[in-house]
Amino acid sequence: MAVPASIEVFLEAKRPLNRMLSALLLVVVFLGTLVAGSDSTALGLAAIALLFPIGLFSDRTALRRYLLALALFAFTALAFGQLARFLPSATFVSGFALRFASPVVAGSMLLAAMLLWLLLKHVNPARLSRLRKPYWIALVALVLLAAIALVLLNTTLSNVPLGGAARYLRFSPSWGTDRGQIWMFAARLYDRYTPLQHIFGAGPGALFHADAMQRVFPDAALDSAHNEYLQYLLVSGALGLAAYLFALGSALRSGIRKSAVFPAARGLSVALVAYAVQAVVNIAQPMTTPIAILIVGVLVSRPSEFPAASA
Repeated sequence: MAVPASIEVFLEAKRPLNRMLSALLLVVVFLGTLVAGSDSTALGLAAIALLFPIGLFSDRTALRRYLLALALFAFTALAFGQLARFLPSATFVSGFALRFASPVVAGSMLLAAMLLWLLLKHVNPARLSRLRKPYWIALVALVLLAAIALVLLNTTLSNVPLGGAARYLRFSPSWGTDRGQIWMFAARLYDRYTPLQHIFGAGPGALFHADAMQRVFPDAALDSAHNEYLQYLLVSGALGLAAYLFALGSALRSGIRKSAVFPAARGLSVALVAYAVQAVVNIAQPMTTPIAILIVGVLVSRPSEFPAASA
């Protein structure tokens, strides 16, 4: 969530000193992202990279600065990739970070971002604004095609060799550091619920109690479904999950409507989407979930009556 918020600060900075400080902030946040040690980071970053431009087509300057942010991320990753080989913590860096920080991947992204930045300088703003709808259509088509491909690779095309990508694209009990096994156990548990529990859930200790009665792993206790939505379904039932999804949807709708007059809502909305995407494979944690709830509150709050300070 820190990445889109920091990018928004960079986009809105107007004074030279603020631009320099916001660029430094981006470098620090990017480094923190690269050393996160989790491949799920890729999900959030993909959501950020694809969604942020939607709100920028009407502002050529902001879109070009966004491309500079991408170039800065690529440069940071490139430098990090070279340093990581000599750092004692290199073995704890996620596979995604190591691959992205390679000269081929990071270097290609750096060149592509800078090339687009140069090309946009000569694009008519009115023409650029008209590209928003085609981009939306292409993005939706891309998501649908990816979903269809994922289903086919796990059904009809399950025998097609994928090499190292199979660990990400082929579902199995061991998928995602045994998340597949955990999800299947959680699904069976929900299926055994009473009709009332299906609606309202079985409480915070439901999964832990079920695991104590029938261990999923012999050497570890299971108290989380490692999928926030599945966790809410077990704890609060279908009604609780529906309420949570409604809160997220309402906040995003409000954020999109506010972004025209309150630019910070743009970055916060993208941050919330990134959190929601990563929540598919993550656990609600004290250092992230409260911030997501705070973002929901900011997005649905009434506009301030005080003028915003100039950046």
